[in-house]
Amino acid sequence: MLRAIWQDAGLEANDFDRRDDEQLLRQIIQEHQEAIEQGASGVPAVRAADQFGVLTGAQPLEVYRSWFARLQSEKGGLDEATE
Repeated sequence: MLRAIWQDAGLEANDFDRRDDEQLLRQIIQEHQEAIEQGASGVPAVRAADQFGVLTGAQPLEVYRSWFARLQSEKGGLDEATE
């Protein structure tokens, strides 16, 4: 059943078996814990590099623009990786 859902979603069939990869599972759990510590309480959750806290939930485009403008003014400009 899960494999059928995986394939119906258009995901690579060969990647399905990675769900049993213990190293990948540990990484996912670590990233999930980090997100919770940063304040993520829903999806989507967006965090800018080197910033504490997240923007959680579906937001209007203007909220993202305002958030990025504030980050840019605080840092004196955004790195390419966060643009």
